[in-house]
Amino acid sequence: MRPGLGKRNLLTALAVAALVFSYSCPEPKKKPAVDMPQSFSESGRVSPPDKWWTAFSDAELNRLEEEAMTDNLDVLAAWDRLDQANSLYKSASAGLWPSVSASLSMTDKKMEGEKQSTETSPTGGSVSPSASSEGTSYSGSLTASYELDLWGRVRSGKEAAKADFEASREDLHAMAMTVSSQVALTWYELVEQKLQLGVLKEQEQLNKDYLELQTLRYRQGAAAAADVVQQRQQLEAVRSELPNTQSKVETLKHQLAVLIGKPPRTEISVERDSLPGLPPLPRTGIPADTLMQRPDVRSARKRLEAAGHRVDQAFANRLPSISITLSASDTEEEIESLFENWLRNLTINLAAPIFDAERRKAEEEKARAAASERVHSFEKTVLTALQEVENALAQEENQKEYIKRLEKQMRSARQSLELSRERYRNGATGYLPVLVNLKNLQALERQQLTAKRMLITYRVNLYRALGGSWEMERTAENPQTAKKTVDEVK
Repeated sequence: MRPGLGKRNLLTALAVAALVFSYSCPEPKKKPAVDMPQSFSESGRVSPPDKWWTAFSDAELNRLEEEAMTDNLDVLAAWDRLDQANSLYKSASAGLWPSVSASLSMTDKKMEGEKQSTETSPTGGSVSPSASSEGTSYSGSLTASYELDLWGRVRSGKEAAKADFEASREDLHAMAMTVSSQVALTWYELVEQKLQLGVLKEQEQLNKDYLELQTLRYRQGAAAAADVVQQRQQLEAVRSELPNTQSKVETLKHQLAVLIGKPPRTEISVERDSLPGLPPLPRTGIPADTLMQRPDVRSARKRLEAAGHRVDQAFANRLPSISITLSASDTEEEIESLFENWLRNLTINLAAPIFDAERRKAEEEKARAAASERVHSFEKTVLTALQEVENALAQEENQKEYIKRLEKQMRSARQSLELSRERYRNGATGYLPVLVNLKNLQALERQQLTAKRMLITYRVNLYRALGGSWEMERTAENPQTAKKTVDEVK
């Protein structure tokens, strides 16, 4: 064979295979189309800190958040999923390199042949058995194989795995954002319920004082028995709220303990004696830029990117593939002589699908459908993110107005209570108007606490809706992976 003839034959075979098994190129990937608004309805002037909860200047909250970022089980599980995605990425990347394997074996041979002769020796004895043959042989082989990635099938698989890994990294940040907001919401609800307990105890004492006063007036003939009974009923109504509120305090402590990765009965101390003031409204920015600060949006974009690469991979899987295998082997009686006389083989394999009952075509169609699904999922994620920002802004603005009107209502309730008490003292009315106004005022006092806590809730929701991320460290039991940051997982 003339030099170069084998190469020309190989190129000819490739050309024929490309003509026979060629398909139309993949269609351009569908691009997400979401009408992005130019701005949000409201915006502040202050950029929120990376660790958004520090804006509340609450040392107790800061401590709880730091514990949650290192010990929360959902966050730790997200780290594990990131490790899994990292391993899959490394596995997919290995396909771009040759695969090399070696083997070494030893065979112990022992052959004993016994031949019993029917003739006797001249001395009258039988012929002795034949001599035994035994020995040891060594064999070894070295094999290297490599697939020529002509159509980018392996590269597409690698890029898809890389995008999945990057999406898992964003999922970790999304989980951290979710957990941090849950910690803050639970903490301030716990603070509110503790304050509610204090208000209820003050109201209990006030109603007790009123009951003693009415009892004294009844004994003096200045009040009716119905006034005493009605005041006693109001006292018991306040007292009945105490067990429910105490139950909420305990369950919120349990919930908070689990969020920071501790058993439910872990002691959670609450030193705060008031709800914090609301920090300045953060800058919402341009929607297109702000949304890319959200880790869930970034993750959805990476999932979409991975789906696009898998379409390319499925398409390339329908085209011919070429693999090269180089092997060397030898067998010797002495291990020192192994591989002195190599037997080398070079194999080039060309494989092309001819008939598979459209299995590969169906896999490509499935990949395209999955990519289309990812497009719609990404669009839904973007629209949901826009909705969450606008919802939080609207809720906070209206809650501020609600608190203002609630304060006006409380001032009117106090005035009404004083007037009704004055009229009762003067004998102009009975005790019932006093009781009604007292009940309304005490209900408004408790309602005001809940309203202020809900205002904080809407601000936490806004911080979460605006997204963001911060450097995260993983504290593992294995010293080799202790305090590994998320960017170091590669």
